[in-house]
Amino acid sequence: MEGGKVMSNLYKEPNRHTCPDIDEVRDTIESASNEISEFIKDYLYHVPQKLEKLRRSNDELRCWGNDLVNHSQELEDFIIDLENQLVLANSTIEELENQIEQLKEVK
Repeated sequence: MEGGKVMSNLYKEPNRHTCPDIDEVRDTIESASNEISEFIKDYLYHVPQKLEKLRRSNDELRCWGNDLVNHSQELEDFIIDLENQLVLANSTIEELENQIEQLKEVK
């Protein structure tokens, strides 16, 4: 009887059909791949727009900085003009004080 059991096991498949499992895994990989591809395409589609927005922000920042530099230079020039006017005013005051002293001596 034992020989009969061996013969009956010989004709029984050891596993069920695996092709449906393989197909399911393959389909899952393809689906995930497509979803990832769509995500990447969508992301990459928006990258140039984001870069252009960043470029505009950098340009605005650069212009702002240049305006500050120009304004600072204008203020420095204004300070130099005021200092020159002060030197001239002090010189004029000194000359006038000398003239006053000379006039006092003449009296």
